[in-house]
Amino acid sequence: MSSPCSGHTVNNENVAKLRKLKLDKLHKMDKKSNVTYEILTINDQQVIKCLVCGWSSYNTNDIKHLYCGHCHQWHDELERELLNVHL
Repeated sequence: MSSPCSGHTVNNENVAKLRKLKLDKLHKMDKKSNVTYEILTINDQQVIKCLVCGWSSYNTNDIKHLYCGHCHQWHDELERELLNVHL
């Protein structure tokens, strides 16, 4: 599978395992929150920071689509998954 923002090919099974580990880690950090990203401004540039893996991106497409190129996931999907963990 190739992501539209990064152009990398990823193994879906490995990504699913990694995502679960990261969501478990995030869940343990803050059991009341389902937020997985922050939009910051650094040196007059917007940045999206993934709170799951810590990776940051200045890519405007990543910011626009709330995408983490390191996790190969969209944050709206991650947040829905995390919300299900909290229920």
